[in-house]
Amino acid sequence: LAQQLYERGEAHGALDLLEQATELAPDWPPLPFRRGEILMALGRKDEARAAFADYLRLDPADHMGAALKLVLLD
Repeated sequence: LAQQLYERGEAHGALDLLEQATELAPDWPPLPFRRGEILMALGRKDEARAAFADYLRLDPADHMGAALKLVLLD
């Protein structure tokens, strides 16, 4: 649903939904990763970096490629 909201141009609604989902499933790595992607697209670089760092704490093997996203942010 967050992806659909984002695709409809409702990035802030997507972020709100991802935050709510994180409260329910705080240890599910895709949530901070997707949050980081949306924040990155919005130009909110510091918040995106924090989201990708949260993801990396949950998935140190970095299956989704957060390290690359962090490089792109710098």
